[in-house]
Amino acid sequence: HLGPLGQYLKRTDPAFSPDGRTVAFSRRTSWSSSEIWLLAVTTDLEAESEPVPLTSEGLGATDPAFTADGRSVVFSVGAAWGELVPGLMVVDVSARGGKARRLLGGESGEQPATSPSGGLVFVRSARDENIWRLPLVEGGPRRPTQLVASTRRDCEPRFSSDGRRISFASGRSGNLPVEVQAHLG
Repeated sequence: HLGPLGQYLKRTDPAFSPDGRTVAFSRRTSWSSSEIWLLAVTTDLEAESEPVPLTSEGLGATDPAFTADGRSVVFSVGAAWGELVPGLMVVDVSARGGKARRLLGGESGEQPATSPSGGLVFVRSARDENIWRLPLVEGGPRRPTQLVASTRRDCEPRFSSDGRRISFASGRSGNLPVEVQAHLG
């Protein structure tokens, strides 16, 4: 039970700093985004001040976890909203509102947890969406064939006006920019 902290946290992934004096939590900033916030607390879990934003990524930041030394927070991006390739980022606590950086090795990671000895565990999703072709000629569907494949998310295919190429979004670079069109031949 978090007592008075509940008014700030409301099921938003609270994580205590190693010294127990700061709580990091995720707060929705719009219907499709959230950021990590910090709240200083007393030993009785009373808020010492109003919460302050730690991140300003606009990427659906969730699941904060303090590093063992309490100087940084590791968090998930993209996983909660399904629009981006999930990943782990890290931000220095002193950088309030500053720029976070991708955590090398945390691609497709979410739900991080840290240990007092400095270890990190997380969930890695194996989402692999590819684009398939299904001819709808001569009265009905035939057998689908894979058209575009990668180890990342390829989605939202759209035909060109002449029907000879498609454009699509791809997570190959860590987000979902529109890819160069694939020839249908």
